[in-house]
Amino acid sequence: MKNNVILTAAATLILAASTQSAEYVWTGAGNDGNWATAANWKPGTGFPRSGDDAVFPEASSNNTVMLNGDQAVHSITFNPVNLFSYFIKGNSLTLDDGGQVRFLKMKGDVGMHQSAVQVISSDIKLAGRVTFGNENRWYLGGEQMSIQGRISGSHEITIDSERGGPVGFAGDNSGFVGPITIKKGMLYATHRAALGTGTQPVRMEGGNFWVGATPTSRDFLIASNAAWSACMSPAGPHTGTITVNKGATWSYATGGNSSSVQGVIAGEGDVTWNGGMGTTLGGTAPNTLSGSFSIAHGNSTLAKPAGINAIAGPLVIHGGAKLRLGADEQISDKSTLKFFEDLGVLDLNGHHETLGSLDLQGHAFIDCADGSNTLAMADSSAVAWNTKKELIVRNWKGNKKGGGPDRLVFGNNREALTAGQLACIGFRNPAGFADGLYTASILKTGEIVPSKPVQPVNPPYDVSDSARAERQKIYEVPGRANLSGKGTPLKKDMKISFYGDSITWGGGYIGVIGQALKAGEGSKDLNIKLINHGVNGGGALTLRDGEDSKSHAGGTKPRPLSETVPEDKPDVVVIYIGINDIWWRKTSPVDFEKALSDLVASVKGNKAAPVLATLSVWGDSPLKENKNNEKCDEYADITRKVAAATGATLVDLRKAFTACLMNNNPELRLDGSMRFFNNGILTGDGVHANGKGNELLADMISQGIFKSLSK
Repeated sequence: MKNNVILTAAATLILAASTQSAEYVWTGAGNDGNWATAANWKPGTGFPRSGDDAVFPEASSNNTVMLNGDQAVHSITFNPVNLFSYFIKGNSLTLDDGGQVRFLKMKGDVGMHQSAVQVISSDIKLAGRVTFGNENRWYLGGEQMSIQGRISGSHEITIDSERGGPVGFAGDNSGFVGPITIKKGMLYATHRAALGTGTQPVRMEGGNFWVGATPTSRDFLIASNAAWSACMSPAGPHTGTITVNKGATWSYATGGNSSSVQGVIAGEGDVTWNGGMGTTLGGTAPNTLSGSFSIAHGNSTLAKPAGINAIAGPLVIHGGAKLRLGADEQISDKSTLKFFEDLGVLDLNGHHETLGSLDLQGHAFIDCADGSNTLAMADSSAVAWNTKKELIVRNWKGNKKGGGPDRLVFGNNREALTAGQLACIGFRNPAGFADGLYTASILKTGEIVPSKPVQPVNPPYDVSDSARAERQKIYEVPGRANLSGKGTPLKKDMKISFYGDSITWGGGYIGVIGQALKAGEGSKDLNIKLINHGVNGGGALTLRDGEDSKSHAGGTKPRPLSETVPEDKPDVVVIYIGINDIWWRKTSPVDFEKALSDLVASVKGNKAAPVLATLSVWGDSPLKENKNNEKCDEYADITRKVAAATGATLVDLRKAFTACLMNNNPELRLDGSMRFFNNGILTGDGVHANGKGNELLADMISQGIFKSLSK
């Protein structure tokens, strides 16, 4: 009996020793890549099992780890240090209760054209609660921890990391029925069942949920301030219920993408909405959120069935944001509307809407579309408007006596607005009136109609019709028509090379020229090749000398023009440069002139026709108050000087852009003053051309090419 006791005690000690947790560090020294090969781990006495911690350390290359047989582990830590990835594949992996899967912070931050994605494509089984976290900042998706296998179990998953890096769930997780809590960090779902099939709402106590391109339907509870990001276009739709707790704010952002939310938004909290390129609030059930709904940026459409509330509480439209009606009566009749900051837009889009009172705190627009547009607001006379701001109605087609197809109404009598409030309302180019800006009057029914035309007071330059017509001649150039028409000087298989900065690198105006050449009667059969040598962030010295950095032009190293022109053998070379030289490269005037001269000499030495374009604009405002204009003019003069001295064909973009902006940027205000915008007319950000800007660039540069070949 005594011996049996001793043997039992010994067996207990042996069992305790065998179940004691250990840390195993991957070395891959076994050379077969298998998890269950002891030689692949340090110490080399075994491999990670349930209760153990597996560490994947600093690497000098990508690594693949095969789960040969189903495995179990307490935690997995990816710590590659540098920009390398681990891929765990094969059989299933069970994670212990309290386990973690983490991607630690690497040296430096991941940048463009770089990647370090840690991937588990094996199925994951949860034996208890598990936390996932990524300590690397988000940058274009290149530093994810991607869980691509199927997750199953009923225990809680927590997303938690200090730096907020993305954790991607990409598998069919319909076998997961447990709760999900996002505390810090990002959860990125790219499968319609990525969030599992649990009945509890995903609880957000902070952090971010990325809406992928696939539909999702699980409910969410926004327990404290948290965000969603629509990271793909189109994103969603999401069809579940999002409940925002009182005191919490749910921020929804799409960046430059589009998305759709088709479920119900409920609760007593607040929403901040960024519509990006276009976000739709749809679905058939009403939204019941009683907190404020702020349209913070981008374009958003309310598209519930007519009479079903997409917005139930107070509505705020911020500067630069546009809210569009997709059906009649999308907003609660009791919802107040506040325009906050400048240039917010409510687009009626041919629909009828009834609202509570209006609070004007920023310059704003109400747009009318084809058909009938009606906006009925409550009596707003008791609201303290900022009377230095304006509400401008555009594309109005009503009746100056009231009752027409377009109607803007406050209350039901003239007292629904104060005299000071009425002076803040105007109509731009109303139907039945000569083009221009008009003040407003209020009828006895409370309807607002156009009244008297507004005349400019002390304009900063000549705004007469004759002056406008002369400026129009400068920029309305039929360059594309000339270059692609019957009289084109282009010959079959000609090549045109384009050198410039990010405006060229982005390809906007080059694409517009290419479309014209493919469709033009004289050019469509000529097989003209357009070659883009734009350098993102480049200056004149970059084009001449090249640069060591690989962060330009799609990750390729910029080479000197003198090397690439002989290779391309183009017939025409367009050089459009200068903004970065005066902006952040601080190229001296002497160096700028010398570089342009050298570039033209290289082009001519290779028997190509040089076309030299001035820089265009740094800010859309043509006024002296735009502090960048003086420097832009100085460097444009240098380009003109070099073109004249070298015989290069000059494209005076500076002159054309300035003339166009003088005609199209100023917006007359109700007090007769003129307002100018620093972007949004020909550029999206004051430098990079928007659609209209690229059209102008394409015509001007095409005309330059036409002239250079016609000499």
